[in-house]
This record gives sequence, structure tokens and C-alpha cells, in this order.
Amino acid sequence: MNRRRLLAWLGSACTIGFAGCSNQQGPAASETPRTGTATGTASPSPTRRPATDSPTDTDSPTATDAETATDTPTDAETDSPTTATESETETPQDTETDSPTPDEETATGTPHEGLQRTVSLVSVDSVPTGFEVEIDAELLRSRVTDAEPARLRITTTNTGSPRSISVAPDDCSLLNRSKGGSDRPAGLWLHDPGQADRIDRNGNRWEADRDSDEPRAYAAYGCLKKEYAEGESVSNEYVLWSDYRAEGYMEPGTYRWEEEVSVSEGETPTGTTDGNSFTWGFSLSVSEP
Repeated sequence: MNRRRLLAWLGSACTIGFAGCSNQQGPAASETPRTGTATGTASPSPTRRPATDSPTDTDSPTATDAETATDTPTDAETDSPTTATESETETPQDTETDSPTPDEETATGTPHEGLQRTVSLVSVDSVPTGFEVEIDAELLRSRVTDAEPARLRITTTNTGSPRSISVAPDDCSLLNRSKGGSDRPAGLWLHDPGQADRIDRNGNRWEADRDSDEPRAYAAYGCLKKEYAEGESVSNEYVLWSDYRAEGYMEPGTYRWEEEVSVSEGETPTGTTDGNSFTWGFSLSVSEP
């Protein structure tokens, strides 16, 4: 067989089906892309594993946290309203219980034990224009009880230049000694508090323990006018008693006191008559409780 026929025969044999002859070069070339494909396919595997593992690891703590979060509000919702309800319920009960209703009813409906009389200031005279003097009266205590009498204060003020006024402190006060009795009508007496402490009371009454026909006695002394600086004031206090020589005891009604007040330049004896004098007074009302 010559060389050409041999080569032709070999070519036919490969065409018929001997795959191993002509394809040995092909597989080697094809394996390279497969290896590349396998490498490319293997890369998603690590990507899927974290994706699969992540939910598994994350779900477990999430469920635990959810349970914890659920338990916390459940306790809070249960305890909080209960405590608030109890507080709101107890507060009104305590308020209603502590309300001072009994005391208010006693004070309003029943007079204070030992209350004898109630005194009020009805009127106070104004000083006539031109004297540059002010005189004011005020009640310091309006209730007469077994323990305390009513109390009054009279204040005299010089609103002009320095001058002498017939109102002085202590024993030479306005309405001192015999002038302490009410004028219209008689029945009440204004005493100096210090002197009243030395008077024996008739039981729990604010009245001297003497017979109604027993005469009064007064200390014999004279008073000079007091020199007032500009704007100076003198205050005198009095306690209110019943006049033991009058019938009854602090009879309800309106009582008035009046006295002449003298103003002059320099120091002159009280009682000096001149054109610089005026009458000043005030009224008190007494009522039963």
C-alpha cells in the first residue's frame, strides 16, 4: 500500500467512529472553560451560606428579645394602672376624711365657748380743718370672752409744724380717769390696761366687783400738753369694761365718747381755754353673740 492510500484509509477510519483519534485536542481545550465555569459556580456557595446562616443566627436572639420586650410592657401595663387606680382612689378618700367640716360647723353654728359680746367700731370723727392734727381709733380686739375683753387703740398725730397737744402717753392719755366713761348712753368704761389689771372682777364679767352705789375715786394729778415734733404720733390703748354703776351688763347698743382737744404753740397746762380747741369723738356698737 502506497503512502497516499494509507493516509486516506486512516482518515476514513477516524470519520467512521474512532472518537479517540481526532478529538484528543478538543477535550483538552474544552476542559479549560469547564474548569472556569466550575470555579464561577462555586463562588455563589459561600454567598448562600452566610445568607442561610445569618437568618438562623439572627432569629434566635430576635425571638429572645421579642419575648423580653413582650414581658416588660405586660408587667408595666398591669402594675401601672393598678397603682394609679389605687392612688386615685385613696387620694379623694383621704381628702374627704381630713376635711375640717366639723370644725367649720362648730365655728359657724355654735359660738365660741365663753364668748360674751361682740364689739364693732361705728364711727370716728374727723378733726376740723386748720388744726393739722389727725386722731384715729381702731379696734384691736372685737370679741369679749371670759378670758379677754375688747381692746381699742387711739392714735394722735401732729401733721403740722411742732406744737403742743393735750394728748399725752400713759396717765395723761385721751379719755383718762373720769373721761373713760361713755357719754351717750352711760354703761361702758375705757380703762388703761395696766390699771385694769388691778381691778377685782365680778366673776367672769368685765366689771368691777363693787356695789352699784359705791362712788368712784380718781388719782389727783394734773397733765401738761405734750410737745409734738412734726409728724410725731402718740398711741393710747384701752380695754372695754362694763360700768359697775350702770344697770345691766354690757347692754347691746351704740355708745359714744367725746373729749375736747387743745392745740397751741409752746407748753401750756391742759384745760387752758383758747381758740385752738375742738371736740373729737367716736362710737362703738355692742351686740350679743
